[in-house]
Amino acid sequence: IEYDGKKQLALANGNVFLERPDMSLSTQELKLDRVNNEAFYETKGVIIDSTSTLTSKKGTYFLDKKKYRFKSSVVIKNPRYYVTSDQLEYFTELNQAYLFGASKITGDSYTIKCDQGFYDLDIEKGIFKKNAILYYDNKIIKGDSLYFEKQKNYAAATKNVSILDSLNNTIITGNYGEIF
Repeated sequence: IEYDGKKQLALANGNVFLERPDMSLSTQELKLDRVNNEAFYETKGVIIDSTSTLTSKKGTYFLDKKKYRFKSSVVIKNPRYYVTSDQLEYFTELNQAYLFGASKITGDSYTIKCDQGFYDLDIEKGIFKKNAILYYDNKIIKGDSLYFEKQKNYAAATKNVSILDSLNNTIITGNYGEIF
């Protein structure tokens, strides 16, 4: 570990491990900015919390906000779902994620693809935009904006909506659609 007292910057190399009560982070190199209370890495990082394992090639941890910003090859593994994204902001205490770039969420009975979205990981509920597609209950649902709530078995889409039902061999189009 190297520390510059004037700049309040620390650099840790080789099997770095950062632990907090709600999570742990391991990586090969970690920089810590004590002025801004940010820790960041540009080598593969692995974050483990009470329910999930998150990996990414680059990341920043904002200590005061208890928020991560992951960049490049982001993956969340959880027993209930699997998430991949180009970039993801993750709030550890709330267990909520904001997705940016090509993203995919795979649950036990659904798959969601989008280029922008919000997902509450605890209750498997979210809003998805930009190239949003939901594969659910033998249907493919597309729209400019999608809403999904697994617990209620509910999905809704707005603007440029299409619902392809493979069981009934039908396509429904319009500006608003719901699936119960």
